[in-house]
Amino acid sequence: MKVLTIGSATIDTIAIIDSTRIERMTMRNADSSFLLLEEGRKTEAEEVSTHTGGGAVNAAVAMARLGMDVMILAKIGNDERGEMILQRLEQEGVSTSLVKRDPHAPTGTLVPKLIPRWGKAVQP
Repeated sequence: MKVLTIGSATIDTIAIIDSTRIERMTMRNADSSFLLLEEGRKTEAEEVSTHTGGGAVNAAVAMARLGMDVMILAKIGNDERGEMILQRLEQEGVSTSLVKRDPHAPTGTLVPKLIPRWGKAVQP
C-alpha cells in the first residue's frame, strides 16, 4: 500500500523533572489537570531529550514500520534540525522527495510539556 502523509515536521524537546518540584491542580468541573511551576523560578531537569516529531513525521514513521510504502509532504528549514528530520525519515525508509527546505525559515521546534517523573513511570 502506498501512503502520503501531509503536515508538520518538528523537533520536540522533552524535559523530565522531579515531581516534588511541581504542583498538580485538578478542576472539579473539568476533565483536565494542570501542572504549576513557580513563576520566574528555574526548575532543574533530570533529563532533557530531543526527538523528531510532528503529525506527518510520526504518522509516516509508524506506517513505514508497518511495511507500507510511505512518502511525506512537509516543509522544513535549511538547518541542522531539518537535517535531523531528513536523516530520521530516511533511516525509517520514508521517501523525502516531497520535503521542501525553506532557506528563510527555521525548522519548527516544540516543547510539548514538562513531564514529571512519578515514581518509576513517566506520565504526561
